Amino acid sequence: MFTLVTGIVGRWRAVCVTALQRPNSDAAAIRIVVWIAAASFSVKVPLGYIHTLRILLRIRSGFDRCGSAAVSHEFTFQCNDKLKFYGIWVHLGIDGFSRRIIWLQAGTSNRKPGFIARYYLDAVIRENGCPQLVRADRGKENKLVALLQTSFRQRHCDSLAGINSFRYGKSVHNQRAECFNSYLKKSWICLWQERFEKMVGSDILDISNPVHIHCLQFSFLQLIQNELKLEAMEWNNHNIRKQRGVVGPFGKPELLYYSPPEGKLTHFNYTLVY
Repeated sequence: MFTLVTGIVGRWRAVCVTALQRPNSDAAAIRIVVWIAAASFSVKVPLGYIHTLRILLRIRSGFDRCGSAAVSHEFTFQCNDKLKFYGIWVHLGIDGFSRRIIWLQAGTSNRKPGFIARYYLDAVIRENGCPQLVRADRGKENKLVALLQTSFRQRHCDSLAGINSFRYGKSVHNQRAECFNSYLKKSWICLWQERFEKMVGSDILDISNPVHIHCLQFSFLQLIQNELKLEAMEWNNHNIRKQRGVVGPFGKPELLYYSPPEGKLTHFNYTLVY
């Protein structure tokens, strides 16, 4: 039986899990999961998600795509706020084992649950499965993902199923995300900080004026997103070299994710079941 978690989020999750446990109710279940979550956090969920996730729910048996024993590796996501003074936040999702970037998106807020939920659902659809384990901090922007993740994993039978599939922790403990954010700050963020600081110094930009911030977002957000896509591609294909005293894995994140060593699993290895 599903243990009711205290608080209103726990009650929402209980309703979703009850729907998922009913036989032949895949469509109804996913509608309840998404629409209750959306209504609770005032998030608009496109109908395309409902249809695609309903198709994924028809797969009855959960299995790993590599045919090997499951090993617990955390999937983490984090928000980089180094450009927050200019109204831009960089959202990161990274696989803890392979260090592959799952998403790297520029957004205009770090407090809207719909932003993170959209990146998460896009990844579930793209990877044809949900993560085994997700770790995030206790920010309110992560509550919707926690609801979706625990609902998707409720019908699996491993030790990390259900409410155990989402863990809260301090952001500084997400070593993979912190490592990439450090790399991103040195290789990319510092360049945009210099550009925006020059605009402020030339009186072109006033960061205390909301109109200037909106214009900045309109003018540069898509350009920043295009560069982030290249940064993610470069990171996923760079070679992680062996180091003395450092525990692996070593190699290219892209290869480690799709072709992991024997006995290892990539993170999105659980299909949705009903």
